[in-house]
Amino acid sequence: MRVLSARLASLVEHGALQKTPYREPGQRTRDAYRLTRAGEELKAVMVAMQQWGEAHVPQNRAPRVLPLTVDTRERVRAGLLDPHGRIVPDTDVDFVRTSAAGAASA
Repeated sequence: MRVLSARLASLVEHGALQKTPYREPGQRTRDAYRLTRAGEELKAVMVAMQQWGEAHVPQNRAPRVLPLTVDTRERVRAGLLDPHGRIVPDTDVDFVRTSAAGAASA
């Protein structure tokens, strides 16, 4: 649990999450974590990580949080787009070393 607390604290410190205390009737005070504006920009990354986890680390329970569209409440998926907005399958994407890669090791 300490690892999770440290990671949450780091995300708060770096401005991705905002911590807000709340208390339900008859319960102790707890902290809720909400995305900040900077955190909102990480939604594509979080959706991609959830997709990966569901595919490669199956759980015996349904996800607690689903990424849904605001208007239709349909589930969304992360994807790769080319400069024209067309969907590109991950198998059609390659990571290519650039000249900047050599400068990093100098």
